[in-house]
Amino acid sequence: MEIALKRIAEWKEGAILDLSNLDLTELPRLPSSLIILNCSNNQLTSLPLLPSTLTHLHCHNNQLTSLPLLPSTLTHLHCYNNQLKSLPLLPSTLKVLYCYINQLTSLPLLPSTLTHLHCHHNQLTSLPILPSTLTVLDCHYNQLTSLPRLPSTLIHLNCYNNQLTSLPLLPSTLTDLDCYNNQLSSLPLLPSTLTVLYCYNNQLTSLPILPSTLTVLYCYNNQLTSLPLLPSTLIILNCHYNQLTSLPLLPSTLTNLYSSNNPFSLETPQLNDETPNDYWNRLEKFKVKREL
Repeated sequence: MEIALKRIAEWKEGAILDLSNLDLTELPRLPSSLIILNCSNNQLTSLPLLPSTLTHLHCHNNQLTSLPLLPSTLTHLHCYNNQLKSLPLLPSTLKVLYCYINQLTSLPLLPSTLTHLHCHHNQLTSLPILPSTLTVLDCHYNQLTSLPRLPSTLIHLNCYNNQLTSLPLLPSTLTDLDCYNNQLSSLPLLPSTLTVLYCYNNQLTSLPILPSTLTVLYCYNNQLTSLPLLPSTLIILNCHYNQLTSLPLLPSTLTNLYSSNNPFSLETPQLNDETPNDYWNRLEKFKVKREL
């Protein structure tokens, strides 16, 4: 506590107040004009009344069971890795919310300014309406059975390790989709901006048309009997443990192919991780077509 009091006494207007890693069980009285507070990595079970000027609150890696009223000026809230069962009303100014690794069963109304939502590793069964400003949604390791309508601004979607049986319409801005370890039987139309697709460990019987921007495709452990046309940008393809009897034309950009444990015909190689030269030599041996 002595170090904390010293730092508060030495604190200057507009500066960050760093009270992290001090083994604190409680916080001393905070300056009334404080803007940025870092009290992470302590043993706090509660927080005091927060200054009305606060914009950034970093209280992660504590033992908090609840949060106090949040100031209307707050833009960044990092409260992950605590024991929170609920969140208070979120201010209309909030842009970034990191609330993962808690015991949350629901989220409050999300402000229309929010751009980043990281709520993974909780006990969420549903999500509230997503704001139209959201660019990152990280909701994996929950108990979600469906997702709400996705905003048209979304770039990254991580929804793996849930109980999803379908996905909503995907926004045209999406570049990364991680939807593995769910119960998906099909995928929606993939946006033309997508570069990474992880859809393994589902119940997929087919894949939609793959966008021409795709570089990484992990679709193993499904029930696929065929693959669609592979884009000329593809670098990694992992399609093992399916029901594939053949492979489509492989792009010349491909450097890693994992295709074992499929009922291929004798003319089709079952390839594992190999160097590019060994890989293409093996393809030629098995007379598999290579795109030039």
